[in-house]
Amino acid sequence: MTNNINDNPDLLGNEDDDEMLWAEEDDELVWAEEDAPPTSSSDETKNIDKNVLLTEPNEWISHDATTWKVMVIDDEPEIHDVIRFALDGFVFQEKALNLIFANSGDEAKSLLKMHPDTALIFLDVVMETNDAGLQLVKYIRNTLQQHLVRIILHTGQPGEAPEELVIEKYDINDYKLKSEMTQGKLLVAAMAGLRGYRDLLRLERKKIELNELYRTMEQKVIERTTQLQQKNQLLRQVFGSHLSDEIVDMLLETKSGLKLGGERREITILTSDIRGFTAQANKLPPEEVIEILNLYLATVVDVINEYQGTINEFLGDGLLVFFGAPIVREDDPERAIACAVAMQLAMDKINEQIQSRGFAPLEIGIGINTSEVVVGNIGSKKRLKYSAIGNGVNLTYRIESYSIGGQILISESTFKKVSKLLKIHSEKTIKPKGIKQPITIYEVEGIAGKYHLYLHKEEEIFLPLQKEISLQYNILDGKKVSNQSVNGTLFKLSPKGALIRCDVENALLPKVLNNLKMNFNLPNSQMADEDVYAKVLSDGDNENTLHVHFTSIPRNVKAQLLALFKIEWTPDFSVNHPLIDKQHQELFNNFNKLLTYIGNNDEKGELKILDFLETYIVTHFETEETVMKQVDYPDYAAHKVQHTTFIETFNKFKREYEQNKEGHLYLALHIQRKLVNWLVHHVAQSDKKYKRFLSDVNN
Repeated sequence: MTNNINDNPDLLGNEDDDEMLWAEEDDELVWAEEDAPPTSSSDETKNIDKNVLLTEPNEWISHDATTWKVMVIDDEPEIHDVIRFALDGFVFQEKALNLIFANSGDEAKSLLKMHPDTALIFLDVVMETNDAGLQLVKYIRNTLQQHLVRIILHTGQPGEAPEELVIEKYDINDYKLKSEMTQGKLLVAAMAGLRGYRDLLRLERKKIELNELYRTMEQKVIERTTQLQQKNQLLRQVFGSHLSDEIVDMLLETKSGLKLGGERREITILTSDIRGFTAQANKLPPEEVIEILNLYLATVVDVINEYQGTINEFLGDGLLVFFGAPIVREDDPERAIACAVAMQLAMDKINEQIQSRGFAPLEIGIGINTSEVVVGNIGSKKRLKYSAIGNGVNLTYRIESYSIGGQILISESTFKKVSKLLKIHSEKTIKPKGIKQPITIYEVEGIAGKYHLYLHKEEEIFLPLQKEISLQYNILDGKKVSNQSVNGTLFKLSPKGALIRCDVENALLPKVLNNLKMNFNLPNSQMADEDVYAKVLSDGDNENTLHVHFTSIPRNVKAQLLALFKIEWTPDFSVNHPLIDKQHQELFNNFNKLLTYIGNNDEKGELKILDFLETYIVTHFETEETVMKQVDYPDYAAHKVQHTTFIETFNKFKREYEQNKEGHLYLALHIQRKLVNWLVHHVAQSDKKYKRFLSDVNN
């Protein structure tokens, strides 16, 4: 492609125009008087395939594969003719030249935009301005970002553009005086310029190929990395369903993770077990058993993870948790205890979910021990398991077996490491199987410091039954039931335990922490064959009496038991205010009626009494508060808060009773703990305090 210079024959010149060119050197324009013009070497005659250039980010152009574009930029037409004549018939690597002519810098800018694949430029310095050519160099390199094109600067006025200064400041490839532009030198300059352009073109192509190769390799690396991450994530998901994150990290990220073997290390071990769950599970469909366990574990596992415990085993309804393996931390013992307290506190939330589905609430016992054990991978190369082995693990299970629902028992070794932070409820001396000497265990009620976690210990209130219940019990030795049955009588009951009078010599009484299997002879019932399991917590106030805690009791048995206790008004409950005493008696009488309806399974009677109590309780509390304000009782505000709390509890209890699919059973199981105990305790404690105040005022 050429501009109008190529197309205007009047500007091309002829043989008679030699004088107009270079009279003093016109002989040099004749080919015969110069060395033969240089030709392309054989290794340069190979045709270059179409080359792709990147002139600007994201802008790709194609190099002309058929010709070499050479642009001549000069305001003297004679120079156009000289260069056209000198390069006529010139071929480089089997490609001819495509000469393009411009008369000014502005015209050249337009042509350069049209021909971004220009290979070589012959550029005059002085055109429309003294530095027009120099400014065009800046435009080509900086604005167009064309760095491959070769630029040969020429001038007939060297004073306007000194060679040293131009070469230093401008990105050009050669600098010539017009007086030096003979045919031979023009051919040499063209050959050198095109070779330079070709080589840069090759380098650019290699660069593009390398960039493309790099992008391809980078993409492959990204894809491979993504695949590895996906596989790693899959492994973590598969392993993580069965192992803790820390063990998975050890298996996947350490050289020794999959090696067999172990090491001795002191760790703190936690075991937990749902009390009485096995007996309950035996009477439920497998699907419901799994549903209950999953509801329980979903919350408990989150608690254990929060305190950085490593779950090693799910043993049915039991858990084995390590603190200190595989990762050792300085605060392992205290985190284990804090975790245990948090687990017990979480049981309220768990039981709300479980009871909303119609299942009986759960209780867990927890044992903790700190001991040196062997930890590591156990098994074979085909199947291995990270675990701990040693007497310390066995002792932890023994300690846990002494606990009842809601308890946390710890060994002396754990106690010594964390004693300053602990609130201890009690301590006992035991002699577990396999242990030569008796050991001391401690019941934890809470942990201070940054954890500040404490259990809610409810006072156990025993109420007399309307009629004492005969029973038989057998002592358990592990899971073995003794052959000797002992008769006894249940005479007082709490929501979780009972007081029993035994028909046996004192020497033959069960020892504290012994487990019992019991069978009750309930009136008008066929439940004598139902097994109830309990743990002896202490001796009673009198000889041959025991305080037992139920560890497993069928719901129907428990409901019938709780329906048999009674609330008996005695003068001890009087506050010496006629109206308040009368209302207290009315409350006691109606609660006794409710218990009778429960015992007779009379749901209409139950609902009738609950509707009456809902109103009467409010009336009674308003009466009490009015009298207290009249005498300016100092604890009036605190007493009113108790009333408000009980009203809220009662209303919630009534709603749950009405909404529960087993409303009667729900009522029987919960009335004592949620309502009766509070009423008895409130009248016996808070109202007696008010009684003493009234007595002082009257005196």
